Amino acid sequence: MTRSDRRFSPSPEAVDIVKATLQRMGFTATEADARGLVEAVLAVEGPRLHLQVRGAFENSLEIIRDTAEAALGEVKAPALREKAGGRPIAARRPIEEPEGPDDGQPRPVFKRPRR
Repeated sequence: MTRSDRRFSPSPEAVDIVKATLQRMGFTATEADARGLVEAVLAVEGPRLHLQVRGAFENSLEIIRDTAEAALGEVKAPALREKAGGRPIAARRPIEEPEGPDDGQPRPVFKRPRR
């Protein structure tokens, strides 16, 4: 299934909201009309939202991976210090948050190669 073949189907609640909104605006709309309208909007907006969610998910996984690596380093640190003759191990740099306003646009996600 390619990205253009992906179809997003609306929930019954979304169809009801669109139908009720159109009726309040003075348009008579059947359930099929409302469903078609929501499907059209989802066809356009769905892939964009999918990319945003995917980027956020991959970012979360990267944070989890980094945290797990840091925790594993702390667990191994006493044994490594003993082997190294008491020499301290360098601490990891904290991750800095970007400065500036968030304009709501998705930021590119760069994957680093797995080790």
